[in-house]
Amino acid sequence: MTQKPKSQQLPDLQSNLRAALESYGPEKQTFGALFDGDDVAEMKNFFFAAGRLNSFAARQGGWTYDKPHKNASCSSKLLAENGFYFNAISRKSVTCAFCQLDVTCSAHLDPSVEHVRLNPRCYFVTMAKSEEQWTIEDAMYLLQFRRRALSMKAAEMRRHDAERRREERRQHFRNAGGETQPHRHAIS
Repeated sequence: MTQKPKSQQLPDLQSNLRAALESYGPEKQTFGALFDGDDVAEMKNFFFAAGRLNSFAARQGGWTYDKPHKNASCSSKLLAENGFYFNAISRKSVTCAFCQLDVTCSAHLDPSVEHVRLNPRCYFVTMAKSEEQWTIEDAMYLLQFRRRALSMKAAEMRRHDAERRREERRQHFRNAGGETQPHRHAIS
């Protein structure tokens, strides 16, 4: 029986994800055929709280609610631990790296409570494991869930954009003296 090339072999799905990512190298084929370099980069940037926390540090002026005089409980550390990263849409807006839930923060928002309340089906929330316990199999599900959520969010944005354009055309037609619903002429 011939053995598959290492690049086509599956890794032990129960092995620790963090350890596998740390030892990853394209030449090592750590993940076999499961993940490519782009997948690994995505995992390193968004899967772990440290990567998500970096998004808050990159914000000009730092995260609004990390300032001591704000006396806020909605810290960047707590947000990152609960799956959120700073999305740069607005100065108080964050997004879950997995379910793509957008949340506008307030000083006393509890990210763990809000995440469960607003999207109880988020795989990150339902998995209920610490990052140190994540396996390669968990990464497969998290990545699949993240990509599905990104796809659904993009489709929703396209739908909203199409509706906005339709409304603009209707408004333009009305402003030009037209009617929104053409009259039907009776045939005699």
